[in-house]
Amino acid sequence: MFDRAIEADEEFLRPYTAKATCLIFLNRIREAEEICDAVIKRDPKYGLAYTTKGVILNRLGETAKADDAYRSGITFGPDEPTAYYNYACFCAQTGREEECRENLRKAISLDRSYNSIAATDEDLSVYRHTGWFEELVSFKKPR
Repeated sequence: MFDRAIEADEEFLRPYTAKATCLIFLNRIREAEEICDAVIKRDPKYGLAYTTKGVILNRLGETAKADDAYRSGITFGPDEPTAYYNYACFCAQTGREEECRENLRKAISLDRSYNSIAATDEDLSVYRHTGWFEELVSFKKPR
């Protein structure tokens, strides 16, 4: 499916990062990394490629590089909720509660569906009991 989308329009980069994300879930990390690297080489300002690369680097245990990649993803994709959401998950895993909260808040403000995703995401479970988390993932109208 991704290859057909890529063949249809090689300049549209989202199918590449979607394919890389699927490869991550299949534990084909190096293949996913190669795709992200190729996309970044092709467009050094495509934020979603950096965000996906952050996921890869985190899986590989390269925390400092992952942090840099996530930050680049946000810098180059400031309106991309996925960048903020994935960084929030990373911050939760690395014990940075305030950064987690701010990035999760930003992700949900850009795409309200992230409240449902966050509610059951194991990466965020450490903060599930906190008031700020409950407020963010509630189905009330945001303040």
